Amino acid sequence: MTRSLIIRPEAEAEVVDAATWYEQKSPTLAARFAAEFRTALAKIVDNPFQYQIVDVVMRRVPLAGFPYGLLYVASDDEIVILPCFHGRRDPAKWRERLPR
Repeated sequence: MTRSLIIRPEAEAEVVDAATWYEQKSPTLAARFAAEFRTALAKIVDNPFQYQIVDVVMRRVPLAGFPYGLLYVASDDEIVILPCFHGRRDPAKWRERLPR
């Protein structure tokens, strides 16, 4: 089954912000972050229900080697990437984005 992949604008902005921060530290690190983001998306698309549920219906896939995770919801029709969230931030911030 093919699901639509939707990346919310806030999530896209968070990925760009994180990549920009890593770029300032090291272009190689930024490239690794971008590659890991793409890998995580591919894993989600391949098997969206394999990752842990972290709140109601929201799941989290970690970005290997980085303190970030992609939070998403999946249905039979679509996968919606909500935030790309740093693991040390207040969880209340990403809980505000839960679909109601």
